[in-house]
Amino acid sequence: DSSKRNASQQHVTSESPLLANSNFNIKVLFLVGQSESDYAHQRQRIGHPLVGTGPSTAEAATRGDSTPANGVKPVSQPSSSEPSSSAAKEQRVGGNDRFGTMRSLFPHAEDMVDPAFNVLPPVIDELQLRILNESETYGDIIQESFIDSYNNLTLKTIMMLKWVTNNCDGKVKFLMKCDDDTFVNVPNLVHVLLGGTVPLYKAAISFYDTNSVAVKSSKNRLTMEGNHLLTGFLFCEAKPIGDTSSKWYSPAYMYGKEVYPKYLSGTAYLMNFEVAKLLYRGSLSTPIFHLEDVYLTGIVADRVKVRRRHHPLFFYSYTKDLCALRGMISQHQLQPSEIRTAYDYITNASIVCPAPDKHLTVGQLKLQQRKKCQ
Repeated sequence: DSSKRNASQQHVTSESPLLANSNFNIKVLFLVGQSESDYAHQRQRIGHPLVGTGPSTAEAATRGDSTPANGVKPVSQPSSSEPSSSAAKEQRVGGNDRFGTMRSLFPHAEDMVDPAFNVLPPVIDELQLRILNESETYGDIIQESFIDSYNNLTLKTIMMLKWVTNNCDGKVKFLMKCDDDTFVNVPNLVHVLLGGTVPLYKAAISFYDTNSVAVKSSKNRLTMEGNHLLTGFLFCEAKPIGDTSSKWYSPAYMYGKEVYPKYLSGTAYLMNFEVAKLLYRGSLSTPIFHLEDVYLTGIVADRVKVRRRHHPLFFYSYTKDLCALRGMISQHQLQPSEIRTAYDYITNASIVCPAPDKHLTVGQLKLQQRKKCQ
């Protein structure tokens, strides 16, 4: 309610909301592959050779199989024998508290979209047991048969699109993919999905640029071309990296062009359900490329003719300023404790973040000179 907001915040309600009179039910699911040892055990059990990464999500889908390739099956409810909260915390995968952080921000895991988890093979490693225990406890893990590594991130994201396409038609309007170190400002996300803009704070000005103009501008609202929405932090004219020591090394035999197509940062991007289906189906006939964001939001999006749009509030630069985080949608490179702190901060209505100096015009805010993507 804009009447309850602090007067220092520049806030606009939408005259033409993207989804009028809509209620949002936000669900969080965690996507995982397998450890190398568990993958090897499973492939041996079902009589497949240990080559490559096994059947990809795309290959499973071409068989018309809605059940993932490793026997992952849906379950309607988590296990009733849940451990105590302290025991559950000890069981979190690899001791990583990121899942616990996300669950504390999105309670009621029993109401999540039906989860899926791996069928127990005769020989199983300790990490896989932890994954199974966590899935039974929280009911929010989806797993499929491939080695979970950075270079297989494309397979993981295709898995996400496959699962959503096969299980969520008519149930989901939007899908947001983000990394586990990404903080998502859920109130701002929902407000933008409803067709509005978010308050502009002084601490967040440096993340705007000359192309994102005033916070009140209609250019900052989500818009769809027909039934298509795909938005995040847009990269233009990025070039493949030829340094073999780089995390983002791109061998010429995999991508031979001098410049990547426009693509969205994989730290966080948002799409509607129609685009999720298009990207998934397009991936089935597009050779795999290991850089997930370049592949899905660039190469595949080009192939299925979906336009990518830049949104300034999907921050790519790094900040720990909590007032800046209050004025954004997503920010990556945060630790679990920082994510908890940020969420507590943005939901505390008693904290006031200063607005930009009122006497400054948009042209005087010294916005970034970001090259406009044509």
